[in-house]
Amino acid sequence: MAIDFGPELAAGASTAHEVSQLAGGDPHNEGAMDMENNAKGYGLGCQTRLVCETVVKALAATGGLTRLDGEIGKELLLVPSNW
Repeated sequence: MAIDFGPELAAGASTAHEVSQLAGGDPHNEGAMDMENNAKGYGLGCQTRLVCETVVKALAATGGLTRLDGEIGKELLLVPSNW
């Protein structure tokens, strides 16, 4: 979205989506993870999807993103993506 519409519009749209998901009962940590990762994505400044894909894969491999960890049915923890 940031490539197509700019980082400001992408941030507004994705934040509204995450807030509506929380209001609909999605787990808080899931929304927090998405918002953290989305915020990192807006700031990448990629000009093409291929460049963004490469950068995001590198971030995930080095712990630059956040993921959920834990046992299904229990509160999931936010952890670095390479943890």
